[in-house]
Amino acid sequence: MRSPRARCSPAAADCAGGQYQENPQLVGASADEQSFAERVLAAVAEVTGLGTPLYGRIDLVDSAEHGRVLIEAELFEPTYNLHLAPEVTELFVDAILGRVRATEPERSL
Repeated sequence: MRSPRARCSPAAADCAGGQYQENPQLVGASADEQSFAERVLAAVAEVTGLGTPLYGRIDLVDSAEHGRVLIEAELFEPTYNLHLAPEVTELFVDAILGRVRATEPERSL
């Protein structure tokens, strides 16, 4: 699993007064982190009844007190950063088309 990272620029401790600028980079996820993310996405599918999201970025942190904790489940991204992993572009497009086709009503001529 890979996730883009974002940063503020110009560099400031709290980004106050700076401009938000993304600098996406690929980062790896451990098997445990990936399993956690898959459970989060399965829970989203169960709660919404819409199936597994086609996109999801799961932000998490390991807490000394609570163990692994979900920070954010981002389920929509206006820019999917496919340039960072171009090998998944066709798979992603096919998944979107498959989901759209599955929800379209049948048309008769």
